[in-house]
Amino acid sequence: MHPLGRCRTCARWAVPVDEGVCRLCRRQASLIAGPHCKTALDLTVAASTGQQLFLAGFSRAARTRSKWVRSRVPPPTLAALAAQPKGWEQPILVDAPRDCRHASSLDPPRDPGFLHLALRHADVLAEHNGWPPRTLQQVRRGLRMIASCHEPGEPVRASTATAMSPHGVPGLRVLEVLFAAGDDLVVDDRTDSLTVRIDAKFASLPPRMRDELDAWITVLRHGTARRRARPRITAFTLLAAAHPFLTEIADRYTTLRQVTRQDVLDWLDDRKHRASDAHALRDLFGVLKAQRLVFANPLTRIHVGSTNPSTPAALTCEALHAIGDAAKNDPALQTVVALIGVHALRPHQVRSLTLDQIDLPNQRVDLGTPDGAWIRSPPQRWPPTWTTGISAGQTRETSTYS
Repeated sequence: MHPLGRCRTCARWAVPVDEGVCRLCRRQASLIAGPHCKTALDLTVAASTGQQLFLAGFSRAARTRSKWVRSRVPPPTLAALAAQPKGWEQPILVDAPRDCRHASSLDPPRDPGFLHLALRHADVLAEHNGWPPRTLQQVRRGLRMIASCHEPGEPVRASTATAMSPHGVPGLRVLEVLFAAGDDLVVDDRTDSLTVRIDAKFASLPPRMRDELDAWITVLRHGTARRRARPRITAFTLLAAAHPFLTEIADRYTTLRQVTRQDVLDWLDDRKHRASDAHALRDLFGVLKAQRLVFANPLTRIHVGSTNPSTPAALTCEALHAIGDAAKNDPALQTVVALIGVHALRPHQVRSLTLDQIDLPNQRVDLGTPDGAWIRSPPQRWPPTWTTGISAGQTRETSTYS
């Protein structure tokens, strides 16, 4: 330990000095002189050329000793990592992203235990899920590429696996194998598309209103002790239905506590899908009321019935004549017109109709629905008729069902 004093080169006070020079100036002079200098150091050059900071313990002797010690320590294996106490983690100095897209599956793995574990789980999943041999081959190739780029104990990022998909490796299948091998082997760093969409669509809301909305979103996506989490598509539908209402009241209010019953009624009057929009708002304010974020639920005693389906408009006389002229000489088109225009079948029901569904003795058609619905031919006087030529100079009236 050197005494404190004033460095005669950099003029700093209260620093440890050796022969009147601090350690920083001595290291700077050694750096300028170079490793091949065999004469005395010129300690005056440190003040004129500037100072190069350095980390303690990174000298040549320290590097040599640490390298000699590391050569005698065996690399950690998967079994050794599992034996570490819970919560133990080896931090990484520089967390650079791995790029396995151009790695080779023929390179030796840096952790053979990890590769053996992953390949064994890949074989099990392929057998249970019925993967084709080509898929299993590509998954095993992707696992070898990942094992050749990751150190022992280093978790695999989900984005690293999905980035190999354009190069013939099924990234999602590889992730499925890694998740099955162990939750601590994968770090899911993929961006949630629903979160990105929520941040983009509700960015203009006031801060207090956004906090209240986030409380609802948390319940939707993660649930509570007394409520299950909603599926992703349900959360997306409810947020899309509530977005116009929140955007409109954000111009007048700063919090959802200010919303009144009349505001909800006025907004629902102009909505086309009133039932679904009211359901989304009822769910929103119900959660906020349960968490005591609003004083009252403005949707209380507001009952919105489901809208009746629109009644098809009647065809004009010109349209009916055009349909009759088109189906005059086409029996198949006559059948389609009868099924759709008389029996109100849907287009997909007509397209999927087969001859096995026609019951000629009982004069009915089995629609093939789970409830066993069928249609029966009405009397001959009810359906429309067309005049169809049978032969030269001979005509007769034919019905759709004749």
